[in-house]
Amino acid sequence: MNILEEDFYHSGNQITEKYSILGNCISRNTFFIVRHKLIQLGVNDPERYLYKLYLQNWNIRISDGMDRVLECSVDENFNWKKIVDKTTEKIFENNPDDAIEYITKKLHNNQILLITANASDIVFHVSGHLDKNAKEQDDRKIRFLIIKENNENFYFVYTYSLCNKKKYTHYEKNESVGILSKNEFRNMFKKFVSIFTVDELQQVQVDEKECMQNVFSDILNDIVETNIGKKYVGIEAIKYIKTLTEQQKLILLNKENYNKKFEFYKVDCEKIRLSIVWSINRKKHFIQLAQELSIDNVEQIQYFNYLLKETISKWYLFSDVIKYKFYKSEDTLEDQMCIIKDVIQSEQKLNKYIETNFERLINLYTEEKK
Repeated sequence: MNILEEDFYHSGNQITEKYSILGNCISRNTFFIVRHKLIQLGVNDPERYLYKLYLQNWNIRISDGMDRVLECSVDENFNWKKIVDKTTEKIFENNPDDAIEYITKKLHNNQILLITANASDIVFHVSGHLDKNAKEQDDRKIRFLIIKENNENFYFVYTYSLCNKKKYTHYEKNESVGILSKNEFRNMFKKFVSIFTVDELQQVQVDEKECMQNVFSDILNDIVETNIGKKYVGIEAIKYIKTLTEQQKLILLNKENYNKKFEFYKVDCEKIRLSIVWSINRKKHFIQLAQELSIDNVEQIQYFNYLLKETISKWYLFSDVIKYKFYKSEDTLEDQMCIIKDVIQSEQKLNKYIETNFERLINLYTEEKK
């Protein structure tokens, strides 16, 4: 297939949930890069194969950080990394000509490139080229793909909702692919650009059952011992939040109190909400994969999906509470114990079902349907 016609987003340029649940912009874009490599190698149904390898455990992890600020995260142990053998990252600072030459050379070798650049320098980004006199410049990094070139232009893939519509022109046969002149890219890369490539795949076929077994085993973990202390995982993480709240020892950090000193434990509202989003997306991934594999009509999967959706709804409610508290500058969850308990109960039901149907679930997700 012509790479310009590959499926990156659905019509209208909005990223589909099928891809958005694969994680952040790095993991999502890497999915497209590795998928293209698998297509080149002639792997049968590379999208479905890779989609399985992107499954991850959904547990939130919480640990005691510096100054009693709780660290919130989710696991980033991707199974797809097992098939990647060699990657390259090249950084260019104040050297746009060499950057353009390097990109062109890589594209001639049929590689897709993951680009990291300053958001304020990218003309097709919503905040691109802000007024130099503006008080607030967008110094964040953004990531997008460059997938092909001709004598004058590069073809790129970027999330449409973040595009400056006045500067975005799409390829006539695929609205997901933008076109911009190399001269524009040269101007955008004057200060900084990082170019990442997957050069070689080492192990195209991996043991899917082993990968799935590891994912479900990780989901059932509760506490991880580290050199610097305990990490509370999954149900134990939310139980830890519950315990600290009941003991009146947990403060929600917001814009009003962020720099204040407290004797108690503190948690960054935005960080815990982001962790909840990633966790929810990973549950949605299992639901989406069941549809892709046409096993969503199997009784065990139907009930598994029901439990997943139930926990997702509870976590959404908890996330909304934290968002409300943040904007209202309220710093405690003491009046929301019932919601926390609901999250715990729904997770306990889900984990119990996984324990009881461990092998059956693994087989359903990994066996080819006849």
